[in-house]
Amino acid sequence: MKISQYLAANEQKILLFLLVTGFLGLTLHVINSQQADTADMSNAEIMTESKQLPYFDINTVTAQELMTISGIGNVRANSIIDYRDENHPITLEDVLNVKGVGEKTLENMRGYFYANND
Repeated sequence: MKISQYLAANEQKILLFLLVTGFLGLTLHVINSQQADTADMSNAEIMTESKQLPYFDINTVTAQELMTISGIGNVRANSIIDYRDENHPITLEDVLNVKGVGEKTLENMRGYFYANND
């Protein structure tokens, strides 16, 4: 059974157009619904969901996790932990109050840490 037996050439073109349009519409709908789901997520959830980078709350991070960041060694990590413990809860920007932490280190941290109280 060939479709050409039942439909004229113009009808076949219309049918093909409708099928392609329907498929594209369905594809766009699925993509849009996935983007809407992502828009409802917080930054922390997005980072955790994507699993591209470790993403830690600055108020619960360990010294070992801090040391994964360029520019943060053992001494600086422990200074950040000590500051946090004395001033809990802190924001990410509060880390600038720690001796030896500057804007560059803070910028390096932004991709890995967040403050749950923000």
